[in-house]
Amino acid sequence: MNLVIHSRPLSGTVCVPSSKSAAHRALICAAFSDAPTRVKLRGLSEDIRATVRCLSALGAEITEENGALCVTPAKTVPKDAVLDCSESGSTLRFLMPICAALGVHTTFVCHGRLASRPMDDLTLALSQHGITFSGTHEIRGQLTGGTFRLRGDVSSQYLTGLLFALSLLEGESEIRLSTKLESASYVALTTSILSEFSASIRQDKNSYFVRGVSRFRAPSTYEVEGDYSASAFWLGTGVRVCGLRPDSLQGDSAIVSILRQAGAEIKEEDGVLQAVTPPRLPLMAGAEDIPDLVPPLAVLCAAVKGESRITGAARLRFKESDRIQSTLALLTALGVDAKELPDGLVIRSDGRLSGGTVDAMGDHRIAMSAALASHFADGDVTVLGAECVNKSYPDFWEDFTALGGAISRV
Repeated sequence: MNLVIHSRPLSGTVCVPSSKSAAHRALICAAFSDAPTRVKLRGLSEDIRATVRCLSALGAEITEENGALCVTPAKTVPKDAVLDCSESGSTLRFLMPICAALGVHTTFVCHGRLASRPMDDLTLALSQHGITFSGTHEIRGQLTGGTFRLRGDVSSQYLTGLLFALSLLEGESEIRLSTKLESASYVALTTSILSEFSASIRQDKNSYFVRGVSRFRAPSTYEVEGDYSASAFWLGTGVRVCGLRPDSLQGDSAIVSILRQAGAEIKEEDGVLQAVTPPRLPLMAGAEDIPDLVPPLAVLCAAVKGESRITGAARLRFKESDRIQSTLALLTALGVDAKELPDGLVIRSDGRLSGGTVDAMGDHRIAMSAALASHFADGDVTVLGAECVNKSYPDFWEDFTALGGAISRV
């Protein structure tokens, strides 16, 4: 689906969808708990549907009901399973260690760029504890506990997957990180949600100690908080954003402080956030803990005068697109002077964006960033492959038009 976005400012109030990161984690805990859980959330993205589909294949019963997913835990798990992860890296990297802990002979089906995204550090850790691989995405064997060693600078999802898995084994295990942990906030979110399901995890410096609980203890209802990653496409425009927790552990909640550093005045009232004055200063931003914010931040940097730099984003080359290159292509298509760094971007701007054509390259965050750019652009912005927003924010275009955006299909 190709869309022409007609240049005009956005205004009004939007309630963002539930956090994709938190929803993955809550659904997994619920599927391996001791009792049913009603997981309340707004919006069902393709990535969350992939996790639901895989958990169902592992024996859980999950039904949609009045803005919630009702999860009846798996009583028994199959000996063999085929799990279709679609393009969801979280689904694959979380469930591979879990299936290893459950002793399920599993084939993981991957689509798009998912099959080529890094897995080596995780597969090495699993293979050292009883798991054998056919290729990269088929596993056999029974995971054993003990001491696991991981790099912390490739993907925090490896660590999250092992925290889930070791919680389902008997005894105590340790995960030692050999490098500094990047995206640490995502792991903090994992341990917080696991603790809400009564898992036992202790952190000491670069190690995590996990005591197995066999089954999580489920709350009867779990409400998934709003998604700060999604809010980044609205906050810089002055739109009022609701549904966010001020005390959130989501790393992307940093969007609020980043906008303030850029000179925006952020107002918070009754759980609603709004930039009552827009960002107006260039930025020097490190993206080690906020990789998903890079595309919208790049657009916001392009909308102010001066030179901005975004660094620490080398891992973006292995997302749904090479997200450094695709963000650069977005900016240059809209007349912005930008340069690619090995781990980020340099953006020199006079504060103006032209119209132009942006290829989303199958990347949901590029498509939504192009829509954000239309708020500042002098002309129409055409987005090729605009349907890819379904991966994380299926109602994005509906929300966009409700806020005054004007779109037409090509």
